[in-house]
Amino acid sequence: MNPLPEFLEPISEFEMWRDYREKRNRRAFYFLALLLVLLIVASALPSTTGPVFGTGDTSSEVDPSGDPEQVLVAGEDGEDGRDGVNGRPGRDGEDGEDGAPGVPGAPGASGPAGPPGASGSGGGSSPAPSATPGTSFGQGALRVGTCDTAITTSLRSRLVTGTFYFKRIALSDLASACNGKAIDIYLLDASDNELATYTGTVSGSTLSVDYTSFTTTNVLASAIKNVALEIAD
Repeated sequence: MNPLPEFLEPISEFEMWRDYREKRNRRAFYFLALLLVLLIVASALPSTTGPVFGTGDTSSEVDPSGDPEQVLVAGEDGEDGRDGVNGRPGRDGEDGEDGAPGVPGAPGASGPAGPPGASGSGGGSSPAPSATPGTSFGQGALRVGTCDTAITTSLRSRLVTGTFYFKRIALSDLASACNGKAIDIYLLDASDNELATYTGTVSGSTLSVDYTSFTTTNVLASAIKNVALEIAD
């Protein structure tokens, strides 16, 4: 029996090299095992290699790329962008069809009467009684408006039992613009009172009106001092 303790027993150089190699191998095994455990643990932890947005906002959404470790948090709305450029003007549409003619309006009210025309000129006075009935007893030119500037008139008389009465009035130099217009003829005394009147229509450059067409048929030739004409539409 060896009287010395085991740790004091002499060992050979081979045994010493064997013990060293076994210890080195054990240390390498432990280091590799520890490294493997660290790699396994690291793979189970959340990745921190990519950017993480937000600060714990519960409204976060998963990254659209599909990475469950990437958390996206909606930020505040940005400012409105500038208005876009106006588009080009559209093409003109086709012209529509003409509408139907409107209904003619009602005739307007008659305007006020115009001012009296200028007095006639060149008229002759009633001649002395004559044995020849129908002698002209007056003629002259009257200035009128509307459609003519001057109309020549001529009066004739008739003899009835020694008294001259008005027989006929003849108008000439009527302008063509007067055709179709209404005409009124007034036989007036010295005070411009109406002795007889006639209403007719102009149908040419001349107009002859017999006494039978006036409102009063027996008008003394000597009583007629003025003749007034009115031509209107």
